[in-house]
Amino acid sequence: MLIEQILRRSDELDDTIVNLLPDDSPTYPGRPRMGMSVTAASLSIERARALRHLVAGGFISAAVPLMRLQFEATTRSAWLLFAASEEDVALTAAHSTVESEQAARKLPMATDMIKQLKGASAAIPAAAAPAAMLGRFNDLQRSRFELLRPRPHPCAATP
Repeated sequence: MLIEQILRRSDELDDTIVNLLPDDSPTYPGRPRMGMSVTAASLSIERARALRHLVAGGFISAAVPLMRLQFEATTRSAWLLFAASEEDVALTAAHSTVESEQAARKLPMATDMIKQLKGASAAIPAAAAPAAMLGRFNDLQRSRFELLRPRPHPCAATP
């Protein structure tokens, strides 16, 4: 019963978010930072929907890794909007070539993006809320990962 209520409320939140967005697909000519942030946010919404369908269908083990992908898309969206350098935005927006893919490997991982968001929040107060929320989720995820990490069995022989 609880999971159905959570899924229903998640659908309601999705509806609210979508209703706030324009009906047409916005473009941001001359504003790659905004365009790339919106693209990453759209990926996050899409992944959230897929995640809910997997959970509703009982495919929990398939949903868990998708949650990480949604988190990364949300993090990238906020980072692109508030904290990424112009060079990082350009790398993200570049057409996919061998050279651009190699250059994009230099982009920060989610933890570093969150750190940059926290740093940007001094100059851009709107960055503080996503930095705090994403930081808490990242900390929670890391602590859960530690719990799942394999450890030697206490009855195992020691050398």
